[in-house]
Order: sequence, then C-alpha cells, then structure tokens
Amino acid sequence: MDNVASRPQPGLAPTAVSNESSTLLEVLVPQLWQRLDSWDFRALRICSREVLRLADRCTDTLKLKCASSEAERDGVVAALCRMLARGCRPRKLGLWFFRAELPATKIAFGLRLLAELQASSLPLTKLQLGGLPLTAAVVRAIVAAVPQASTLQLFGYSLLHCTGLPDSPRPNQDPSGVQALLRHAAPRLQKLRLYNTTGLAGTSMLPAAPNGLASLLLQCSRLESLRLSFPDNQEPLASYHGILSTRLCLSHLEVGGEFDLGDVLPALLGIRGLAALQLPSHQLQPSHMRQLAAFTALTLLGAQGIGAAGVPLPEGTEELGSLPAPAPQPLVPLPALLQELALVHAPSPSALTALQLPPGPLRLQLPGITVPAADKGADGCLRESAAEALLAACRQLAGRFCEDEDECSPFELDLCGAAPPPSWPDGYGTLFAAIRPVGIRRLAIQAVSLTLYDVDALVRHLPLLERLLGLELHPERGGLVGGWDNELALRAALLVLCAEAPSLADVTIFVEEDADEPLLEAALQVVDWLSQELPTLRDDPPSVHVE
Repeated sequence: MDNVASRPQPGLAPTAVSNESSTLLEVLVPQLWQRLDSWDFRALRICSREVLRLADRCTDTLKLKCASSEAERDGVVAALCRMLARGCRPRKLGLWFFRAELPATKIAFGLRLLAELQASSLPLTKLQLGGLPLTAAVVRAIVAAVPQASTLQLFGYSLLHCTGLPDSPRPNQDPSGVQALLRHAAPRLQKLRLYNTTGLAGTSMLPAAPNGLASLLLQCSRLESLRLSFPDNQEPLASYHGILSTRLCLSHLEVGGEFDLGDVLPALLGIRGLAALQLPSHQLQPSHMRQLAAFTALTLLGAQGIGAAGVPLPEGTEELGSLPAPAPQPLVPLPALLQELALVHAPSPSALTALQLPPGPLRLQLPGITVPAADKGADGCLRESAAEALLAACRQLAGRFCEDEDECSPFELDLCGAAPPPSWPDGYGTLFAAIRPVGIRRLAIQAVSLTLYDVDALVRHLPLLERLLGLELHPERGGLVGGWDNELALRAALLVLCAEAPSLADVTIFVEEDADEPLLEAALQVVDWLSQELPTLRDDPPSVHVE
C-alpha cells in the first residue's frame, strides 16, 4: 500500500464484533481490497480495528517513502511496526527515497526500515528501489530483509557511482552500488527492470568489463525477463551490444532508448527462445520487420509504431488531387508464431495493409488509424489509393483487433480533414460499413469532413456496432462542413443513433474554443433536447454532451 506508515492513525471504532460479523468481514475485506483505489484503501482501514487488522493482512504491496523530518520518520517506523504486528505479510516492497534529503539521512532511515522488515521474516520476493543510496551497509540490509528476491526494479540508478546515485564517487573495492546488489540477487533473480539507468558499461567501455551490466547478467542464470530504459542519448551503442550479445536465456525483453535499432537487432538473434519483445521507443520500418521475422519463437511484439515504405510522389503532382495507386510494394513479413502486435501510435492505412499477417490467430492492439496529410488531394478528398488502403486496413483489423481492457481511450479514426473520394457513392458510409466487423467499443472520429449526409450514414451503420459503448465526433477539425449548425437535422440524426445503438453509453461532440456561434448553439440545444427525449425511448439512454 501507499506509505500507510507515514499517515497518522485517527481514532478507530470499537473493536467488539460478533463472531458472525467477524466471519463476514474476513470474506468481504479481501474482496474489497482487490477492487479499491488508494484513497478508498485509507477509508476502509480506519473503519474499525478489526477491519484494520484484516486490511493489513491483505496488504500484498508495501510502499515506504522517505519523510522530511525526524519526527515523521519516527512515525513511519512506528506505524510500520504496528502493521507488521497486526499480521501484514507483503510479498512486494517499494522503497521510494526521491526526496531531496541528505544521503546520510536516507541511508540511516533506510537501514531502520530494513531492520524492522528483516526482524519479521517476511515472504518478500519483489523489490522496487529509487533514490536510496546503495552503500555496502544498505546492500547487506536489503539482502537480509529480502533474501529471496526474484524480481528487482531499480529507478534512476547508475553503474558509474559507488552508491548507484550521481552524488557519490566512482565504484571502489567496497561491495556497494547496483553491481553489489545484482551479485547478491543473481542466483534467484528472474525479472530485472532498470528504469532511467546509466553507465551500463560500468567504468570501462569494454563489453566484458567486470563491473558492467553485461558481465553481471551472465551471473543471473535464472533470468527470464529484462527491461532496460535509458535517458535519451546517454548510452553508447557499444553498451547495448555488450548486453544483448551475452546470449541470455530470456523469454521477455523490453529495451527503451535512442539507438540504431537496425544495428542492435542482429545481437538479439542470439537470444534463443525470446517470446516477447517490446521496443517502446522505436518506429519499426520494413527493414526492421524483415529482421524480426527471423525470431522463430516470438509471440508478442510491441513498438512505438510501424512505418510503410515511402513511395515519393512524381514531381509536380501535388496539385493534381487524386492520383492513381502506386505500384504494389512487397508485403512486410511478421514472425511466423506471432500472436500479438501492440503499437503505441496509430499507424497509417498503408503501413497496416503492408503487413503480411501470419496464418494463425493474431491480435492487433493499436490506438487507431491516422491518414497522412499527403493522402488528401488538392480537391479536399481522399486520394483513391488512400481510400482503398483505408478499407483494406479495416479488413486487416476484422477479427484481429484487440482493445486494451485497462484503457478507456477510444479507437481514433483520424482522416486529416478529408472528404470521401468520388468512388464512395455512400460517402463515409462506405467506411462505416467497413468498420462494423472490427468490433470497436469506443470510437472517436477526428479530423473528418462529415456532412449531415455522413451523419445519416452513422445512423445507418453504427447502431449495428453491437459492442460500441462510446462515440466522439469532432466536426470542426479539418474545417467546418455545412449542416452541423442545423439544429433540426442534428436532432434527427443523433436521436435515431442514440435510440437504436444497443450498447451506446456516451456520445461527445467536441467543439473548438473559437467555434462559430451557430455550431455551438445548435450543439447545446440538441444536447438539451436529447436529455429530455431519450429517457422516453430507452430505459438506459446514452449520455450526450458537448465539450
């Protein structure tokens, strides 16, 4: 929990509870504990002494922060002792010492906390550290308090300093710093996460330097999962090569930072059995994807985004509007066993359709589709080739699109303010029909020239999206299209949509701050009217509002 020891404990309700109530609490409190956020945790803990005892026994994660005064630090230690006495047995420990206190103060406080934790012989297996100087004494205390650590997460440390922090000297002969902690944890370590870590090569630029990360990882014989995240442009390419060429037996690898991915990928081929690869800082180009296709065991691939092979427009054709489709490009292969491709940024339709999808089941997790500005012709319409790519992208997603259940963000369809091409007689209704098989739950239509005819297409197609929960409309992005300020037409379109879409729970019309007065007035009037009419048509009408 979130440094509960640093908060004063108010007066608690009487402890006397019947046997029946006690039994009920023993069932309810663990269930509630899994579902409440941190603020509700605090309210639950102070209900009564019995609830407090049960809540502490449910605590699986203990986060302790450095306090700013001696009195507060004493209070933290005392409260920690009370929690442990009530039966708190966490498996995960976080020590967050990011306050601007003197290193000596942090060290002394950290040693006090670790001594109390060691005395209780806790089943700790996961450890998070940030800001705590890793002196030799602190490392020994950590090893004594968490002797069976299988997961280690370090935030903001450096292998170039003896305590792992920038305000300390270079490493010396003392068993301190990140190196000493890793050597102690090596026999049992299964997961290692290094965030904003520097000095990977240690004090030498040689790949096999004894105090570099590559040599340390060779001692971690049970390591299965490794995450490396670095401040931008602070690690030389040799550091990556040294680490990734150690032929670790990893199943999961995540590497973030600015480096030439094409130079590093060959080193990864030596990691046999790699099943999950996350590259959150990189836009995968077709050349990268061809290299990744050689990963025969890869089932999960994550990246910032994917790019398509550029096809330059003939000189002078920018003014011509729609162009004929360029010559087909070779398909970009994916690893044969890939089961999930997860992207942070929305790809273009051409990048998505260029993927040669494997024959087996594949989940595509992406935040949307973005049409590049170059795909909008001088006539304001989508180029024909771009329109075909957009429909093909929808076909790629059908049966494969996977939404992140933890995210509430909508699938964003950004059409760069373009109108539908002449080849779509139903306007954007052609696109809405292609979207239906994708099974989207939340949809945002952005930067698209939606006429009220297209809103009518929404009415005809989107109610058939049985899973659609939320819809966002951005009528002004890309230029206001006539008809949105017609209150009666907007009423009719949205009334049918809200009344017939079976799962729709939320419709939002986004209006820019400098919107035309008729548009804003019409939108507000329609929302007010719908709030009165919809309850007469549905028991659970969607919420309609303007932002």
